[in-house]
Amino acid sequence: MATYELFDMVAGSGTGAIIGASLVVKNDDKKTMKAQPNKNFADKALKFFKDEVDNIYVDDHMSIFTYCFWFLLLVGGGTYGVYYFTQRYFMEHEFNEEAYTLCEIL
Repeated sequence: MATYELFDMVAGSGTGAIIGASLVVKNDDKKTMKAQPNKNFADKALKFFKDEVDNIYVDDHMSIFTYCFWFLLLVGGGTYGVYYFTQRYFMEHEFNEEAYTLCEIL
């Protein structure tokens, strides 16, 4: 019986997800489908992972300057955006007297 027929879901995080996904691939070769319903077995999935590990997990760290730039841009831009749209909303909408009273209480 094929792995994809046994389980409704195969999951993992990182390496487990890659190996788990390769184990549930259906064999499309009509000649060997009955004898081997899975395209991959654990040994083939493990070999693939070991051979391709450098391509799967690429080390691409940002420099501290780039990290700080994006952090300040996103945090600063997000903060300014919230401020701008809040000001715009409150300037365009008229509030009744209860809202002004509530603002004075707060």
